[in-house]
Amino acid sequence: MFIRDSNNVIVSTVSNFLAAAESKTQYYRLSGTVSNIVMDKNDPTKVNAYGNFDLTDETGTVYVYGLVNFPTYKADGKFSNNKSFESLGIQNGDKITICGLRSSFNGSPQAIESYFVLKN
Repeated sequence: MFIRDSNNVIVSTVSNFLAAAESKTQYYRLSGTVSNIVMDKNDPTKVNAYGNFDLTDETGTVYVYGLVNFPTYKADGKFSNNKSFESLGIQNGDKITICGLRSSFNGSPQAIESYFVLKN
């Protein structure tokens, strides 16, 4: 579930994010440089629709498993997001800011349920 309240976001370096406990509710704001964007399996000329890539700052690198445009909520309170990663126009080498949850997969740390904040 995505947050609506920016008070629930901790501004963090990648190394502090990696040292944090996994959480399904605590979001972290990370800024860094994009690299190793995963390409589409069926069309390697296009980026993966989900937005999987590495984000690196001066303290380390974290794998981002999925990035979407900032979520919006309809009048009925239900989540709505029609923006794919590709529509954000992010490329390797871009400096961006995201918010995401601390998680892991097969023992490797990652940011999940992440949303795009801005291109720096």
